[in-house]
Amino acid sequence: QTVIMDKPTGKGRQMRARQVVDYFASESRFNAMELSCDEDDVDETEELRPKAQLKGKRVIHDAEEDGSSTALKTQAAKQNRMESESSDDEGEFEREGESDDEDDSDVEDDNQDEEASDDFQVKQPVRKPQLAQAKTMPKRSGTWKQTKKVKWTDEEIEELPVITEPKVMFEDMVQRAEQQAAEAGSALSGHSLKALASELEGRPLRIATMCSGTESPLLALDMICGALHKQHGVSLHVEHVFSCEIEPFKQAYIERNFAPPILFRDIRELGENEATTAYGAMKAVPGQVDLLVAGTSCVDYSNLNNKQQSLEQKGESGQTFWGMMKWIRRFRPPIVIQENVCGAPWDDMVGYYDKEGYSAVHMRVDTKNHYIPHTRTRVYLLAIDTNAPNRRATAGKTNASKMSSRGDELARWQAAINELSRPSSSALEAFLLPSDDPKVHRAREDLSRPKESKRTGVVDWARCETRHQRARGEEELGEKRPLTRWESQGHCAGPDFAWHDWYKAQVERVLDLMDINFLRQAKGDVDANFKTLVWNLSQNVDRTTGSVRPGLCPCLTPNMVPYVTNRGGPLIGPEVLSLQGIPVDDLLLTRESEDQMADLAGNAMTSTIVGTCILAALLLGRDYLLAFEGKPATPQGSGTSKGGLVTSTGVVHSDMRSDCVGTLSKQMKIEEAPLNLRPTPAAPGLSQLIADAARSA
Repeated sequence: QTVIMDKPTGKGRQMRARQVVDYFASESRFNAMELSCDEDDVDETEELRPKAQLKGKRVIHDAEEDGSSTALKTQAAKQNRMESESSDDEGEFEREGESDDEDDSDVEDDNQDEEASDDFQVKQPVRKPQLAQAKTMPKRSGTWKQTKKVKWTDEEIEELPVITEPKVMFEDMVQRAEQQAAEAGSALSGHSLKALASELEGRPLRIATMCSGTESPLLALDMICGALHKQHGVSLHVEHVFSCEIEPFKQAYIERNFAPPILFRDIRELGENEATTAYGAMKAVPGQVDLLVAGTSCVDYSNLNNKQQSLEQKGESGQTFWGMMKWIRRFRPPIVIQENVCGAPWDDMVGYYDKEGYSAVHMRVDTKNHYIPHTRTRVYLLAIDTNAPNRRATAGKTNASKMSSRGDELARWQAAINELSRPSSSALEAFLLPSDDPKVHRAREDLSRPKESKRTGVVDWARCETRHQRARGEEELGEKRPLTRWESQGHCAGPDFAWHDWYKAQVERVLDLMDINFLRQAKGDVDANFKTLVWNLSQNVDRTTGSVRPGLCPCLTPNMVPYVTNRGGPLIGPEVLSLQGIPVDDLLLTRESEDQMADLAGNAMTSTIVGTCILAALLLGRDYLLAFEGKPATPQGSGTSKGGLVTSTGVVHSDMRSDCVGTLSKQMKIEEAPLNLRPTPAAPGLSQLIADAARSA
């Protein structure tokens, strides 16, 4: 509660003491002060009792003659003011920083003279105006049609509380969405998530995902439902219809963490009546979905690909897009959200959606503008079925006078994403695990092993050496290797705090690239060892390999080597997943290696962005949801539904086990009973073993 520091005065020491005071003053929980005392004026035989006011309370420091005991006494602010008024001591007291005590008496205390001993020089307190509540939204200038883009000022960003947990991010998102729904002139005005959940009356929203990798859409919906239930006590149920993923280790990740009713293998087969599952069986492709979220392949559109292909050429990206469009053409979901890189042919995609009877719009978003210090620019597309009827009106949940105006959903969706944006208020260090965390030790051991590659033999350093020498010459960096001090024989020595075992596992190209990046920073008078910078060591020297600014992570890619300069080692798997807004602690990641977790994060949708897109799309396209055609659950919020197991706050999956058990019971007339494990006098025969096995099954 109280920190007292003794600093000797003198030339040069006063500045350091001032820095200590400034540091404590920057912390919102502390009020810092600096008191100067002249030793010549102090009688050592006398008790020294400096008095000061901190946060409306009185703190007294008693120093006895032997200095062996120190007591801190507190009194009420009112009593302290009375003593202050009656005191004849003169002097002023200097204090900087804000008080976190919300009592009104603090304002009166600051207007009164502070009490101090004659041995101390005290100045009038200087206090910043206290904020009743941190702002969560910037000021609005006009309606959503008049505001092209929401801009946050530096003052508004500084007032934002630090948020690092994904669940807290979504709680803030849902709270701001409800505020926007109650505010006239906003894009979500009159579109409340609480009202939508109440109107559904327990009917689950049916969601399908294609090529979503980490299933960020499901994680985002789960956290949205949890935040809604926590803040308003209303349950929003979600039913996961199916997933589609072709990578085997991602299939295992999805099955272990989400257990979808059907996990298809190839998106290109979903336009048919049946498709192959991840287990090799043929299953009927389901429809009747309220929302489809797809992240088709980006290989042919990436800026890192020197052989890009269009949709008509039907490369890997084109084939996945056309497979998705075949399913959309057949089942016509009312809402479709698609994600891909900025270089994708988005205007062509909008045209293809238009041919299928969908109105579509796309917009570019950046992760650093949505809670997380990670600059990752992606484009999201929203498509709404223009031929879908108003199912909400059919269900009797609205009338003609309160119907949403058809045709402005797409423009409102773009404006709503801008209004729900929130810059990151935390630095990259907040997402890093402590150095003594067991996960860091295991990851360091895994990353320090020699990589198993399809290529055989030693990597030819001469293939990249010419490019490195040209970069050193053109940028006037010299030939030194100050960071790694590597030699051609494989010897290297990084900084004392670095992961030396990881350094020794790197090839010469990576080591020399680290030295070049270090020299680039040093040329600008920056010591990278004392800054939180992230270098992408997987790229060549003539590409962008450094951070945009300290404390901000560059775009994570599947094969990226994200080296953190003041750590001396790379980001590990759980950290790169958390920089995508993935709640790592809620997932089972016992089977995935570091490279596989990096692949999951590099291909994932940022949960805060896809969650914002889904939230705005469901609110603005609620009139066309197929869920309104279902029968309401009775009673609402009971936790059960005819379609499957429905939890009060979370993602739900169709419960196929009860149906299988019921069918098996009718066929074999099996009754549940405990197994007889008592020893038998004689070995059972074959018929008895078969009977026991059937009963056990």
